[in-house]
Amino acid sequence: MIIMKNFIVLYITLFSFFSYSQNKVYKYYIHLYNSNLTPEFFMQNGNYKYRGNDVTLQLFFNNYNIIKFEKEFPMTNWESFSKILRLETTNENLANDLIKFYPNTYKKFDDLTNDVKAELLFYPNDYGTTSPNINVGADIQRRDLDYMQVHKAWDITTGQGMKIGISDARINTTDLDFVNKVSFINPGNYQSLSYNANNIETWHGTGVAGVAAARGNNAYGSTGVCYNCDIVATGYSSYPNLLALAQSGVRVINMSWASTYPTNNSGPSHEVNQMLIDSLVNHYKVVLVAAAGNQSSYQTNTDYYCNGGNQNGPNYTGLRYGFPASYKGVISVSSVNHDFPLVLPLTTSLPSYCCTSPTNVVAHTFIQGSVSTINAANENNPVGLLYNGYPRSCDNGNFQYISSPNGLCAPVHTTNPDIDILAPTFNTFNIQRFVEENNIIVYGGGGTSGASPRVAGTSGLMISVNNCLFPSEVDTILKLTSYDVENLSINQLFRGQLGSGALNTGDAVVFVNEMKKTNGNAIIDNHIFNRFDFKLEKINNNLTINNVTFRDNCKVNFSAKNQIHLLPGTNFNPNINGNVLLKINPSIDVNCNPVNFAKNINNDNKENLKTLSKSSISLFPNPNNGNFQLLNITSQEFESKLIDLEVIDLNGRVLYSKKIDQSDFANYKVELENIESGVYIIKLSSPYHAVDLKFIKN
Repeated sequence: MIIMKNFIVLYITLFSFFSYSQNKVYKYYIHLYNSNLTPEFFMQNGNYKYRGNDVTLQLFFNNYNIIKFEKEFPMTNWESFSKILRLETTNENLANDLIKFYPNTYKKFDDLTNDVKAELLFYPNDYGTTSPNINVGADIQRRDLDYMQVHKAWDITTGQGMKIGISDARINTTDLDFVNKVSFINPGNYQSLSYNANNIETWHGTGVAGVAAARGNNAYGSTGVCYNCDIVATGYSSYPNLLALAQSGVRVINMSWASTYPTNNSGPSHEVNQMLIDSLVNHYKVVLVAAAGNQSSYQTNTDYYCNGGNQNGPNYTGLRYGFPASYKGVISVSSVNHDFPLVLPLTTSLPSYCCTSPTNVVAHTFIQGSVSTINAANENNPVGLLYNGYPRSCDNGNFQYISSPNGLCAPVHTTNPDIDILAPTFNTFNIQRFVEENNIIVYGGGGTSGASPRVAGTSGLMISVNNCLFPSEVDTILKLTSYDVENLSINQLFRGQLGSGALNTGDAVVFVNEMKKTNGNAIIDNHIFNRFDFKLEKINNNLTINNVTFRDNCKVNFSAKNQIHLLPGTNFNPNINGNVLLKINPSIDVNCNPVNFAKNINNDNKENLKTLSKSSISLFPNPNNGNFQLLNITSQEFESKLIDLEVIDLNGRVLYSKKIDQSDFANYKVELENIESGVYIIKLSSPYHAVDLKFIKN
């Protein structure tokens, strides 16, 4: 029997409040003569302890409180970087004492305690004019990357070894940011086209690929989010090409293309495409990211973008849903402003000031976290729709203008309840114009085509830190670490349509890293969530939740190996449709076999085909009353000691899910008395294998 509860379930769960030391923390780079001389430490009660066999060193280090002492660059094999350790301690003399007492081991130290720039070494040399280091790339600002805090992610990973799939149009592979970086599957005719500013198929792929993964730190142009990721491209966008990309082994696919419809179940070939996406997510473990579309949901019969925002499109009113973004299992991305902090009161002296209408309406644009123009006289009771006193008409031949007797300015891009997250795209570097024309342009438009690859690039960075992440976990972490912009007063008109908030690449990658570390502390902070399913069951040490509210339709399922800390301001208040489950599970194992997740059941691996075709698992009895057994489940078949069980109806809805441990494989019992009579699918899956069984409920 399935029992749902909308309150916190305490199951072997420990809660506590942090007490932080008020002692000053001193930070250093310690330089070794040889990386083999790195001392071994382990974490105990929040501090590092020496674990080596040298009694003298044991006595020495016992005199100091060490918060961190480890390689600063563990991801590299370069000796010059491997010799650099990061030391954090509350003892001001420790760095000096290391040099004094062990001069043959420790060469020198750099004091980082009061040096902000010393901690920002991982800005690539082509980051742009907002870098704290010297920029030798294009002379452009990258405040979008600043807002996303990408440099925090690059302190951990730049995506080396990752491949991102780009389902799009032509990519200019001769440009220095793409040369020897792009491979193709089904390139089609678009890849042979020459650049034409009036033909989107000749430059759109270049722009999208550049946002996600343009080569960084090469003293040229600018940088992509996952700048050491490689690109696998299709040359043209289609649903069949998504399967080809998944079969190539990519773990992330970006889809900056959209058709918009008035409802979220009216997409083209909805059933077939949803089946394909289900397969890509569940069997190939691919993170699918898509642009939500560029059609505003806030138009009226008298106030609208010419031709619906498309040169040849119709006018429309009401919500718009983009596909493939609105398919279940796809991360739907719309746009957010990032340029200027929100400073109240809004005055004409602020950089966000745009203009004043003849009717004295003061307008502000590009305010961080906003999705629309803002009326300075009414900033706390927004806006979103601003009657700015400039009546305009479509008669001037420019389809981007508005038709309005009121001078209506609406958000340009799609917002709807299916949006998962927002990302910067307005007022950003135009990569394709730089590549094709050598023009440095920062432009005010930019559709959700540019927002989506920022999320795709972030997903690539996350998976490069932990290859064991499932798509649902990537989606959950992106949401949990996003900026809470939906609850800003300036966005109240759009609540319920802005996803979890705005992308924070740095916090997302840091969260993944902390979630995997044996001494990590993954932090969720400063957010109000009203919906979404959040499920993380592989937190390898501690989880901290600080000033966060999970309410209304939130479903929360968190498991940590050691502790879950609930700090002040944290509240759980789900409604009858939500629930909260927090668990401590000392047996959590975050590792997985690094075999390619995209095991292709259509390849020529005959042994693999044999294994898949001869599953001995059966369901008894069948038909049944909802109570039955699963027979002959083996860890050998699934290559795992833990498998996922899901019960799915014929509409693709998951009615029940549970993880089954190896100790319960024998004749596993399922009780589903409460489901209606009909035909259902039992899906059993691990990262490496899946089996579907059909059963009939009488």
